[in-house]
Amino acid sequence: MPVRNRSDLTQTAPNWVGPFPELLACGARAGPWGAKGADMRIFRFKTGIIGVLPVLVAEMILSAAFAGGNPHFIKSATKVYLHEMCLHADFKEAGLSSGSIETVTLKATAAVTYWSINGGGNHPQAANKATYVVALSQSGEFTADKNGNIVGMLCLSPPTADDVGFEVPAGQVAVLVSVVYTNVMIVDETSGARISWPRSFEYVNPAYVP
Repeated sequence: MPVRNRSDLTQTAPNWVGPFPELLACGARAGPWGAKGADMRIFRFKTGIIGVLPVLVAEMILSAAFAGGNPHFIKSATKVYLHEMCLHADFKEAGLSSGSIETVTLKATAAVTYWSINGGGNHPQAANKATYVVALSQSGEFTADKNGNIVGMLCLSPPTADDVGFEVPAGQVAVLVSVVYTNVMIVDETSGARISWPRSFEYVNPAYVP
């Protein structure tokens, strides 16, 4: 059975949009005090700064923590599985900056086998079947919530017979017999976080078991 390599096929997911944090602006006004009011203004300013400083320091620490976090996929909340012939990935990433927009990609190598059959559904001869090895990917944009997390889903579909250039003789049709996904990986192209699976995921068409 011939095995052919094809160039990368990229499948684009619809954009995913999440909530953005609110931006608040605070201001203060001084009143038209007299000579004694000058001391009051100084006293109020000094009193206010004592109460405000701890809040500002806390906000700076939290901001630094989010900005300098450790982006990573949470294994217990991330999984890859087959749904019929398609490869699905549910994921959760933590350690991101609140409101950041992340481009996440699901990648895999797919070995897809096609047969051509005649109108009677007879199995083809060896010359009428072929396996193609294709690099697949699907990307989407996800926005981190206020806790620096993103949750999403991506999926890959096997390439069609036309995608891989499988030629069908006159009077016959192409059928997908099997697809095996390997080198499965989820990558956050923005933060650099990634997670991979060493195992393979195989789908066999029950109507055309070799």
